Amino acid sequence: MPEREDRRRGEDRRAAKRRPVKKGFLIYKIDGSMVDVPCRALVEVNFEQHFKAGVNRETFEGAQSSTRAYWMAWEAERQSNASVAPFDDWVGTVEAIDAWEEALPLGRATSHTPSQNSASPPASTPELS
Repeated sequence: MPEREDRRRGEDRRAAKRRPVKKGFLIYKIDGSMVDVPCRALVEVNFEQHFKAGVNRETFEGAQSSTRAYWMAWEAERQSNASVAPFDDWVGTVEAIDAWEEALPLGRATSHTPSQNSASPPASTPELS
C-alpha cells in the first residue's frame, strides 16, 4: 500500500505542475500610477515572433533580459489598451514592472460567457481531481 500512496502523491505533484495559470504584469509608471494588465496568449505569441525565442525562464536571464521583460509588459498593455505609445516612448514612462501568476482551478471555466452561437453548457460539470 505505501507504494500506491507514493505513486498517488507523485501524480498529485505532476497535476499541480500542469495546473493552468493566469499571468499578467503590474506596471508602475513614473507619474505614480499603476496599471494591472493580463498576459494573454496573443502577448506570448507576439513575443515569440518578435524575439525568435520561447517564453521561458532562460529567455529572461542574461543579456537583454530587461528589454524582453519590458517589451512583454508593453505588449500586454498594448493588447489591453488601444492608446499605448510606441515601445521606446512607453518605456520612458515606466518606473518598474512586476510579473504575476495566479493558479486557475482545474476543470472550471474562469469567465467564459457563451456566445449566441455556442451550445449551452451541460447542467452539471463533473469536478476533475
